[in-house]
Amino acid sequence: MVVDDHTPAGKPSMHMEGLSGKDAARLNDLLCAVLNLPIADTRPTAQMSSWEMPYEETVAVRDGLHQVLVEAGISGLTHVETHPRGGPAFMHLKHLTVSDIARLSSLLSKALREHFATADALLAAFRAHNLDADPTLPVPAVGDLSIFLGDVSVHTALALGTLLGAPPLFTKLADFPDYPESIAVMDRLHEAVKNTAFGFMDVQLHPNCMKCGHTPSITLGALELGTAQRLVATLQSARVAAQSDAT
Repeated sequence: MVVDDHTPAGKPSMHMEGLSGKDAARLNDLLCAVLNLPIADTRPTAQMSSWEMPYEETVAVRDGLHQVLVEAGISGLTHVETHPRGGPAFMHLKHLTVSDIARLSSLLSKALREHFATADALLAAFRAHNLDADPTLPVPAVGDLSIFLGDVSVHTALALGTLLGAPPLFTKLADFPDYPESIAVMDRLHEAVKNTAFGFMDVQLHPNCMKCGHTPSITLGALELGTAQRLVATLQSARVAAQSDAT
């Protein structure tokens, strides 16, 4: 976002510069959802990067977004430009007034409300199972239409996998798990998310490092909204079952 103080009317305006076709498609989908407008068939696939979107498709996405922005009372979307160094085609959303920004922010907040609510519910589920005893437990965050988690200890990853119904490990986990132990815990959690939340969560191991003093940890990657919601439901069910067993 760039602020322009030198406008003919003397009022500052803002520009969103360098929107790729995929960026524009995501913005279009969010605005269509909150404005109850039909979503165009020109959306890219989730796996398509902005570099892969053909110029003609980028133009079609731009035209669809333009119509949605007009419906929202916002103008200033430029035509698609080719990248001077061979990168993805792009566009700008220019001359946004303070009221335009407020309107756009309000619409996007409404469109992402379910994402933020799910991130909060996920954190509450972690805390209900005392996973926050791990001081490194991350706070789930919303970004790029996904819910991001972060780094957890191998022991927390083990506990989370158990809550999701993963089969038990046959050996007790060491205080400072070695590489094979950590890999086993990571793979176990990955499979548990796939089996119970019916979705994908990228995981990555950061092994123990004697030189830098880093204890082993596992990065829990981004979750799509539906996967995160099913993960919350599974953790909530596990909490209810644990309370029933306690009584």
